[in-house]
Amino acid sequence: MVVRTDAISPALAGDSTLYFANILKRGSGVWDLELRKAPLGNDPSEALVRIAGQRIPLREMNFQVIPSPDGQWLAMPLTDAGTSNIWIIPTGGGPLSRLTNFSKRPILIARRVSWSPDSKYLYAAVAESDSDVVLLKGLLP
Repeated sequence: MVVRTDAISPALAGDSTLYFANILKRGSGVWDLELRKAPLGNDPSEALVRIAGQRIPLREMNFQVIPSPDGQWLAMPLTDAGTSNIWIIPTGGGPLSRLTNFSKRPILIARRVSWSPDSKYLYAAVAESDSDVVLLKGLLP
């Protein structure tokens, strides 16, 4: 049985609501995505928020929202100016809200986040990706 033909990165919530992304812009460069929700099946979907592709850590195909166990929130990592933070959006729609603030630190959250069973805590693999430019002498013959 085909559930949806227009979805990438699906996430099924406990109430059988399907959250997924649609690709809005294809071509050279970055794809923008639209986060959508729909009842399980091919019923019409509802747009929740548009997300610029450059905000998705590493690459657009890594995008994944994770519904909270209580069904109230969707969590995802998003990047701005080289720093990833955890963002949430209400499952009923509304604005994105940033939960973490790593300021200008070079933080990367490239994997999915996870909720605690009581929906009170979020877990994420966080990497600080600072680098230096180093002159290496005497390596070549």
